Amino acid sequence: LENENVSRTGLDAPWIYENTRYWVTDRVFHFFAVWPYSGENTSVTNVQSIAPVAGEGAYGYSVTFETPAAADQELLTAKTSITTKTGEEFPESVGFKFQHELTNVNLNIWSNGADENDEDKIRVKEVSIRNVTKRATLNTTISGSSWSYSSEKMVFTKTFVGDEQIVSQAQIIDGKLTPNAESAPGVPFGKEGLLLIPHTITNSNPVVVEVIYDLQRPIDQEEDLWEQKKLMVVLPESTWPAGKKLTYNLIISGDRTITEFQLNTVVE
Repeated sequence: LENENVSRTGLDAPWIYENTRYWVTDRVFHFFAVWPYSGENTSVTNVQSIAPVAGEGAYGYSVTFETPAAADQELLTAKTSITTKTGEEFPESVGFKFQHELTNVNLNIWSNGADENDEDKIRVKEVSIRNVTKRATLNTTISGSSWSYSSEKMVFTKTFVGDEQIVSQAQIIDGKLTPNAESAPGVPFGKEGLLLIPHTITNSNPVVVEVIYDLQRPIDQEEDLWEQKKLMVVLPESTWPAGKKLTYNLIISGDRTITEFQLNTVVE
């Protein structure tokens, strides 16, 4: 259909597209679908067919995805092949099973301390995730898919000016995150996290988390004071997998002379 918009007005309405197509018997048809439609969304551009390689039959397409500033745009794809039969025995519809092509990246910030230190608080003011891939092209054929990346990077920043987030306490015990209380941590980018292009984090291509926060001094001091601190964390080398939810739990120490942190990663 060559990047044609296929849509319907409701669950019971028929699927519509502009040009009529006919089934040809004794032939294999390969169908590929991308959502959202590139003509209606600035994140999806340059949807193009991939010409088959001689002897390989690598039919497919490529789609370029650019992460929006809000990082809340999903990219879904689907593909299927149908062999037509002779005579009147041909499919009446094409069935697709869509899959998520982006990685859901979440960041939870905690304060490190035992239950008796409940008076020590960390109040998050600003969080940034730096050096994130901005644009990449997904190449999909019958046999599989792969990304090719541009050199452009971007920064996601969320500020809590006037609405600083006091985070809960937690510890990493035997490699497992153990909250000290049932209250939720400060989640800088909301409960849904960010939808980002999957890629591999390496020492030469790092992703950095920067946290600006206020640290409350011990309650037994003469005044209840807050001291501003900044922490920069280089995320460990890993691959952000497509269609997965990846959560980084950043536990910041309450030490007033040395800023320390622990990092726990969970992939769902």
